[in-house]
Amino acid sequence: MQAGGRSTIFISAAVAAVEAIDRTANPPRHRPVALAARVTDRLRGKLDSAKVRSSRQRLNSPALIADGDHARSDAYVSLSR
Repeated sequence: MQAGGRSTIFISAAVAAVEAIDRTANPPRHRPVALAARVTDRLRGKLDSAKVRSSRQRLNSPALIADGDHARSDAYVSLSR
């Protein structure tokens, strides 16, 4: 990995850490809106995962298999936030 890639990852991790601390200290005030957004995002992730899954079955592509698994795991992670 090049040095530029490492610094980008470090900056991204630092921003994520700051945001996580901020959310812990100051929870969102609009919980129903946040819940609706999470449910909508979960449904979108589920639909994306299903679409990729049907494509991978049709094409038998290792890349699509990995992408479908990644989309499914993204959907679960977004629901857990």
